[in-house]
Amino acid sequence: MRGENILNIPLFNALYEIFDGDVRITNEGQEGYIETIKSGNDLLATKSRECEQYMVNCPTCGDRRHRLYISHWALKPVMKGKHKVCTDPLFYCQNEPRLCNHRELRKQIRAILKQDDSSPIALPANYKKKKGATLELPKGCIPVNDPEAPIVVKDYLEGRGFDLDILYNGWSVFACENLEDYPQHGPKIIYPVMNNGNLAFWQARLAWDPTKEQQRQGARKYYFPQGSNKGDVLYNKDCAKECNIVVISEGITDVHRIGQAGLGIFGKLPTARQTQLFQNVLEHSIGVMLLDSDAYEDAKAYVEKYKDNIFPRGLYLVKLDQGDPASYAREELWNMIMNKIGNKL
Repeated sequence: MRGENILNIPLFNALYEIFDGDVRITNEGQEGYIETIKSGNDLLATKSRECEQYMVNCPTCGDRRHRLYISHWALKPVMKGKHKVCTDPLFYCQNEPRLCNHRELRKQIRAILKQDDSSPIALPANYKKKKGATLELPKGCIPVNDPEAPIVVKDYLEGRGFDLDILYNGWSVFACENLEDYPQHGPKIIYPVMNNGNLAFWQARLAWDPTKEQQRQGARKYYFPQGSNKGDVLYNKDCAKECNIVVISEGITDVHRIGQAGLGIFGKLPTARQTQLFQNVLEHSIGVMLLDSDAYEDAKAYVEKYKDNIFPRGLYLVKLDQGDPASYAREELWNMIMNKIGNKL
């Protein structure tokens, strides 16, 4: 059983069982909304947007890159007004769009769920995140380098080789003893995510590294408040846009290791919106993709597709032998980067 913050625990657990634990989550905690069309007396869901999705390898086309996206709304009994919504179509394989049939997978999931008698969920007619709302950091945040900051947070970050003064003065990193949104599992590290000088959202992180089994039992390594549109922003864009080189990585701590030129995409690959930001905001830069070692094949395909049409001086790929950028020293990373692009400057 997963923690209470996952929106569709039965579906996630069913996928976890079918795919032997190999399930990833994107847009954690985001309810999002469903687009529908009329189908007889009922409605047929065509798309779900801005919502939590579960990523697995597609059993139909043989994908091995977790490109089958299953919305948290899928296979739920949903009502929109007086109409029942069929959510069966909310399986989307990005490896073979519109070609993969997931009938057998749905049957497997339903056999595990056995929730046909569940009470329907009332879906708002047009749910979208409210615009213009003022977002604030959670209560109880104090600078990570403050003497009163939780010692477990300090020890964890310093144990990974991060300087607390640099984290706060350069990145505004905070610590929180008791995070109201996610009170379990101890103090949290709080990372503000800025966009054009404003707080877009924040990320909380455990001050320890849970095992897969601990995560399965509910320990969430990362937590985002509901409505965090991770795919619409780039972490550290406001600083990186001043650099001649930008280095694209997955997570916030990767960016901290890379330095001012780092960009975080909050996932394995940039979204369409993030790709637009590369083109429109970072137009004077050379791009370098430096993702976790297990995302190399995805990164390779992305670079091959966009190497000549995002950054004027090209997009290049650096391969890590293992781990993520945050597990390397900054000097090591930049030696690899400059070995790849040194003659392109």
